[in-house]
Amino acid sequence: MAPALVLVSAAALLALAASWLLARAATRLVWRPRAVTARFRAQGVRGPPYRFLRGTLDEMKRMKAEGDGVAMDVRDHDILPRIMPHFLRWKEQYGTQFLYWFGPQPRIFLSDYDSVRQILSNKSGHFLKTDAHPTILAMLGKGLVLVEGTDWVRHRRVVNPAFAMDKLKMMTTTMVSCAECLIKEWQDQASNSKSGETEVEFSKQFQELTANVISRTAFGSSYKEGKEVFHAQKQLLAIAMATLLNVPLPGFKYLPTKRNRSKWMLEKKLKTTLMTIIQSRLAPKGGGYGDDLLDDNGAIETLRLYGPVIFMLRKPVSDMRLGSLIIPKGNAIVIPIPMLHREKEVWGDNANEFDPLRFETGSQKQQRSHKLL
Repeated sequence: MAPALVLVSAAALLALAASWLLARAATRLVWRPRAVTARFRAQGVRGPPYRFLRGTLDEMKRMKAEGDGVAMDVRDHDILPRIMPHFLRWKEQYGTQFLYWFGPQPRIFLSDYDSVRQILSNKSGHFLKTDAHPTILAMLGKGLVLVEGTDWVRHRRVVNPAFAMDKLKMMTTTMVSCAECLIKEWQDQASNSKSGETEVEFSKQFQELTANVISRTAFGSSYKEGKEVFHAQKQLLAIAMATLLNVPLPGFKYLPTKRNRSKWMLEKKLKTTLMTIIQSRLAPKGGGYGDDLLDDNGAIETLRLYGPVIFMLRKPVSDMRLGSLIIPKGNAIVIPIPMLHREKEVWGDNANEFDPLRFETGSQKQQRSHKLL
C-alpha cells in the first residue's frame, strides 16, 4: 500500500506542477499579450500583431535581412534602411508611437522628442534602464551606459572631462598618422603591381584603420593589447547580433554549446587583457599614465550620424503618463537614437548630411536636442 500511495502522491504533485506551469505559460504567452494589446489600442496605440511565443521577431528578422541587401551610395549617410528597417516601416504604418513584441515581451517605440525628453531628463528614478543582453553586458561591463543612480553619477564624473573638443584635438596627430600608414600601404601595393593599380576592400581596410585609431588613442603605449580588446569586442558583438532576435530560453546561456564556449573564451580574454593594461598603469615602475584616453587628458569623437548606440531601453517603475499615453509598470520603452538624430523638424532638411558646423551655428533647439541624446 505504501509504495502505491507514494506513486499516487507523486503523480498528483506532477499533475499539479504541470497545471501550474501550463497556467503560467498561458498567462504569459497568450492572455497577457492580449491584455497589453487591448490596453494600448484603447489609447490609440497600434502595432504589428503578436505571434505566439515569437512576438514580432520573425518579421523583424525578415526585414533586417532585406535591409542588409540594400545597396547604398558611399556618400549617403541615411543608414536607417540598413540598421532599423522594421522601425522605419512600422513608424510609417503606425506613427511615432507603436507597440511591438520582443518574443512575449512588449516594447513601446517612442520617437517624438517631447516624450523622449520627459524620460531622459527625469531625475526622480521613475524610468530605469532595462536588463542588457548578456553578450552586450560582457562587452560593456557595468559602465556608464548600463549603471543607475549614484554609480552613474560617479562614472559620469570620471569620463566627463573627456567630452571636450580641446581634448579631441590632442588626438588628431595620432589619427592622421594611422591614416597615412594605410595610404602608404596602398601606394606600395600599387607600385609593386604591373599596372600601377591595386584593388582595395574598403570595408575590411577601414575596420582595421578604426581598430588602429581606437587602440592608439585609447591605450597609447599599450595599443597592441588595446587592439586585442577591440577585436575581442568585435567578435562578441557579432555573437550578440546573431542571437539578439532569438527567443531567450531559461538556462540556455549556461549550456556548453559551440557559440557559448566561444563567447566565454572571448569574455575571459577581454577581461584578462584589460586587467593587464590597467595593472601596468598602476604599477609603480610602469611609467604612469600616458597621453591617451586612459589618461584624464583623453577624449572621445561622438558623431550625430554614426553614434555608438542604436537605441536606448527604459522601463517605468510604476504606471507612468507621457503626454496622453499611460505606460504600464515594467513595459520596456525603446528610444531610437539614429532616427531622432535624423529628424528633419529638428535638424533641418540637411539632417542626413555631415555638417560639423551645425553645432556652432545651429539653432538652440538643435543644441538642446544634442545635449539630451
